[in-house]
Amino acid sequence: MTRVTEDDLESQDDGRVLYQGLPYTGEVAELAGDGTVVAVVSYERGREHGPWREWYPDGRLKVAGRVEYGKGAVGTWRTWHPNGRLAERHDFDGDGRLRGVRRWDAEGNLVESRDYLDPP
Repeated sequence: MTRVTEDDLESQDDGRVLYQGLPYTGEVAELAGDGTVVAVVSYERGREHGPWREWYPDGRLKVAGRVEYGKGAVGTWRTWHPNGRLAERHDFDGDGRLRGVRRWDAEGNLVESRDYLDPP
């Protein structure tokens, strides 16, 4: 799979991104000022589609999930505290509707747990 940076892409009014004049398929890396990769988002035919990952400056995973074009977030999305402990878990169905949320404090204690039959 190819990987480019945000600076290599051209954004269109319809939300698509182009690379060298064509709708881009591959990964897009967001770089910090020092060149460190802080996020990678997947695209298909110019639209966000596929894995989405973000990292803290020290390289620890910050956010991981999946996006499907036309649906948004799908499946399980996780966010971690800077200490590496799980901070949040959001569960989405295949149509991008939120079905559940769990939150933990930095020590790992569950502080919120909600399930949704009908998305909020």
